[in-house]
Amino acid sequence: MKLLQLLKTAVIIFFLTLVVWIAADRAVLRTSPEIVVPVEVNSASAEFRVTVLEPSPAFLRLRFRGPGHVIDGLDQRLPSLVYRYTVSPAEATRAAGNAGRGQLALTLRQGFETLAREGASAEAVGPANVVVRVEKVGQIKVHVALAQTDRDQMAEAVSIKPQDVLATVPVAVLDRLRDEKLVAVPVVNLEDRLLLTGGESVQRAILRPSLENIAATFTPPEVEITLRLLAPMDKRTLNGVRIQVEGPPDLFARYDVVLVDPLLNNLKLKGPKADLDALKPDDVKAVLVLKSDDQPSEGSPKLRPLDLRFPDGSRVRLDADSPPNVNFNLKVRAAPETPKAAGNP
Repeated sequence: MKLLQLLKTAVIIFFLTLVVWIAADRAVLRTSPEIVVPVEVNSASAEFRVTVLEPSPAFLRLRFRGPGHVIDGLDQRLPSLVYRYTVSPAEATRAAGNAGRGQLALTLRQGFETLAREGASAEAVGPANVVVRVEKVGQIKVHVALAQTDRDQMAEAVSIKPQDVLATVPVAVLDRLRDEKLVAVPVVNLEDRLLLTGGESVQRAILRPSLENIAATFTPPEVEITLRLLAPMDKRTLNGVRIQVEGPPDLFARYDVVLVDPLLNNLKLKGPKADLDALKPDDVKAVLVLKSDDQPSEGSPKLRPLDLRFPDGSRVRLDADSPPNVNFNLKVRAAPETPKAAGNP
């Protein structure tokens, strides 16, 4: 009987301890390490489009403060932890105003309502607010076509599916698009190995607007395009390209330009094989463009990207993400000697 009483007492003590521990855990606030969280803000109404302006890029650096069990559970939530907010039609209408376009500032709490209900709050390490642009939009049907640039003229579109898509644009530009034709342009990959061998390539290509100053999105956002190369592609390394210098005339009157190496070597190019085979070092202009405010450097030489220029009609392009650089410096020209008068010793 005495043993049974001891067991009952132990059970009661255990549950009381558990209750106290849970209460203490909820009462004592803890702070998480810094977490990077993506920002997603959408519109509840198809009549409006929402674009995140701040932060840019759309990520927040945050610490969360709350009960221990909530903070401990953040690790399991990380894959799905997103600042997520849906702008209501009423909010969008107020933000867009009569002009059909405006801005809306959101608080950190608005994007973490679930955590807020659990007693946790977000504290910004970086920007404290999320700012979005709200635009009233409309839709028009547009054609999908390959861009007619030198780069894309190396290939032809055998087929595009679908051939027409819906473009969502601000209502403010709808009237303008009656005069300017908007086209959905597939962003294709001409580096595909099948293209380099002269075959066909089937790609999923995202779409961009043909008019750069039109903020258009497309439905669907990508198409299936079959490309065929018009000319065999190749790659080549060119050496011995002489570097030329351009700039304001008064700058050349004051300074001499000193190039660490006057020749550009190891220039990696790509394009149709026939164009590459015909290209000589003298055909390429590698130009150092000087600025009116350039000054001599007392320490190490200056570093500046070169402006590469290819012959008119050539489809050769640089096979790199950025142009090559050149090291140079400016040297103050010596003052011209004053000629001596005749008869003076």
